Amino acid sequence: MKKLICAAGRAAFYAVFCVVAAVYAPGVLFAQGNDVPALPGTGSMPVNGSISGNGSIPVAGPDAGSVPANVQYDPFNSITADAPLTVKVGGEIEAGITGYVKELLDNSGNVNPGELVKASLNFFAAGDSVEAFVKVKFAAPPYGAGKAPAVLDEAYAMFSVSRFNISAGLRKLTWGKADSEGPLDVVNPRDYSDLSLLPDINAMKVAQPLVHFLYNASNDMKFEAVFVPLFQSHIYAESGRWEPLQNAMLKTATAPDTQRISCFQAGGRFSLFTSYFDLGLQYYYGLLPRPALIVQPPHTGITYNRYQQIGADFAAIVLSLNTRLELAANFTEDMAGDSPSIYNPHIVWSLGFDRSFGSFNVNLQCNQRIRLFDEKVGASPFDVESGTDLTATRIIAELSYGFLRDTVKLKTAAIWVIEDSDALIMPALSVDIGDINFELASGIFAGSSTGEFGQYKDNNFIRAAVKYMF
Repeated sequence: MKKLICAAGRAAFYAVFCVVAAVYAPGVLFAQGNDVPALPGTGSMPVNGSISGNGSIPVAGPDAGSVPANVQYDPFNSITADAPLTVKVGGEIEAGITGYVKELLDNSGNVNPGELVKASLNFFAAGDSVEAFVKVKFAAPPYGAGKAPAVLDEAYAMFSVSRFNISAGLRKLTWGKADSEGPLDVVNPRDYSDLSLLPDINAMKVAQPLVHFLYNASNDMKFEAVFVPLFQSHIYAESGRWEPLQNAMLKTATAPDTQRISCFQAGGRFSLFTSYFDLGLQYYYGLLPRPALIVQPPHTGITYNRYQQIGADFAAIVLSLNTRLELAANFTEDMAGDSPSIYNPHIVWSLGFDRSFGSFNVNLQCNQRIRLFDEKVGASPFDVESGTDLTATRIIAELSYGFLRDTVKLKTAAIWVIEDSDALIMPALSVDIGDINFELASGIFAGSSTGEFGQYKDNNFIRAAVKYMF
């Protein structure tokens, strides 16, 4: 059964590829005159990985200039023939202080102010047919934290020939249409060691060493493939205020070496963009980033389950709402549902929309995971899913209201985990003055003390920060 499903998934993906290629190949190969397809970057094809900044250092060429302030540019959509080498620099610097409510109220004076200073620098270089992007994050470590003051966040290069693009390096890649934690966005794991960064999932993504292939079949169609040679799981705090309750058992377990080529991951994706809707089809062969326990008393070990994902996404304007849908099946190696150290196969889906009403914007999304063969869970006393619910459902909401020409914004982000009956609410006031942003924000954890967010009730916080973007 497992082999049949795997073969069907691959066959479906290859079939779509072959059919579309058969339709479009003649036009690409034999186009003449005005029918010659546009070069990459000259059409409307969306490309993931855009960055913002306004600094520019012209290296060569009479037309080299600067990038205007607050202009968003795409590092992989700007190559022209015989282009001079140009280097662009951007980034941000932030100074702030965080107060945790419990520490402030106990009058002990033992207050940890969090990260006082952090910054990032983006470097982008473009030549004739090669482009490169490097992002470095800097931070002044909190007292006693012992964190590295500089971290390489991303570093990759792209080589382009006609409609083909190949990139390699340390990269964050986004797949799917969902705004936050979509089930198809599987290439990069998350760093949950600081939950105050929620709901900014991109900031919590962990860049992976990978090779990415992109073929722009036309201005409204593209094919992608990715190869990730090593595996990185989700990252959780091993101590301190953000250490999860579930970490107690993992600390005593033996962890496997996942920095091996045998832990490789790979996948492919097809995207279609039309005037009425966007459609994506996806296949991914990887490892679940959640650890699973292998219990053989008196020994306990950690493993990461192989799985295959077959999924699709859809985006369109429905009843004046920008609507996004993702649906996928994750097939693990436990197709009978009775292996205690392997997660059962599951269905995952996400439905979200956003709409602006004047200065008021609302963005809502629902994510859910549904376990298959649920009746088999708990047959073994050491089943990794014993005591867990059939479904895992969360509602994510982001509301904002801007005034004074959107220079002042009131914002609220909230995540509600239905099965755990707990939530995270993060209201904020943001003020923009030119390239400087002032923000006053807070985080409120509520609900069950054993829930995903309720366990962090003692971490309710208030934060004030000022940020300069250049």
